[in-house]
Amino acid sequence: MSTNPPQDIPPTELPPRPDSLIGETFRIKPPNEDHALYMTVNHYVKNPGTEQEQAVPYEVFFNSKNMEHFQWVVALSRVISALFKKGGETAFIAEELKAIYDPRGGYFRPKGKGYCNSILQEVGETLEAHLQGLGCLPSEPVAEASTKEGLAKAGQPSESAEEVPESVDSPEPPSP
Repeated sequence: MSTNPPQDIPPTELPPRPDSLIGETFRIKPPNEDHALYMTVNHYVKNPGTEQEQAVPYEVFFNSKNMEHFQWVVALSRVISALFKKGGETAFIAEELKAIYDPRGGYFRPKGKGYCNSILQEVGETLEAHLQGLGCLPSEPVAEASTKEGLAKAGQPSESAEEVPESVDSPEPPSP
């Protein structure tokens, strides 16, 4: 359902914005914050109706009533959107965000969903889950997948082979 998907653009220019995009908005509400952070991820569909059909992330917007976050929220929106528009490998964005720790400490998520080191970790996890749902990222972290494949291809057990657990099917987490 996309019109005017970006064509091949010289590396110095960002592609023009398509006339319409498909988007999904996520609510991220840490229990230690008064206001929620809303993240909208927009994408278009490349080669619709063909075997090569592919969702391509295009831009991200953040919004919150918390003015304390205003500057970094705007900066994060612009940087991630620019990386998406440039195309190429973007899996590292979620990984980098997930590695950010809040110096004031993190928080326990409601409903027993575990500990979160920062709101940016939660943004990274949400972005990663969304990109996996679009088929832009593998469901399993790339480093673990390549390690398991390498061990399987080698066909011989090694010391690290015992450390790699077999994959266990788990139910999909509910979407926020």
